[in-house]
Amino acid sequence: KPGINRLVFVSNADELAEANRLTGGKLTLTDRTATQLVRASETDPAVASFTVDELYFAEAGETDELRRISRHGFDGTTGGEVLLTASNTDWSLFNRRAENAKVAAITCYEQLRKPAGAVLVAYPAGEGRIFVTTVERNPQTIRGRHFLRRLCANIGVPAPFDETGVLGAGEHEHDLLLDGPKD
Repeated sequence: KPGINRLVFVSNADELAEANRLTGGKLTLTDRTATQLVRASETDPAVASFTVDELYFAEAGETDELRRISRHGFDGTTGGEVLLTASNTDWSLFNRRAENAKVAAITCYEQLRKPAGAVLVAYPAGEGRIFVTTVERNPQTIRGRHFLRRLCANIGVPAPFDETGVLGAGEHEHDLLLDGPKD
């Protein structure tokens, strides 16, 4: 529909195929997790208001699994605009190290070659846009839910969970994630 934004979550091959069908893109999933996100655009209204602190999740959960806001990255983003990427550093690997060892370890880690890590890509769709993301659709931490709720508000789509974090609350007859909000 013209003028309506859509948010598509991708965490597996079937969802990726549907996202590529909707956007005409050629995205592929990479083995790239993220405990911090980085804005690739400083001006796009979907992400411009996020501070560095709001994009940092490495201390948000009790386990490394909960600290990840994204379990994959995207490669093949031609035709789309990358808005968020995985940080070059997985901070959860270094938070529990002594400060004197942390600097050298981070410096070495940042030089490692990593798979592509686009996390949020926007494609034009009529007068609106289709946003494709590998962000967790139901984050299990308060920080993750707050981030996703704000991202959805910035994009203009409802969050896929209610205030308690229950996935699927607020679903409608139509496919909310693919069709956007009802008129």
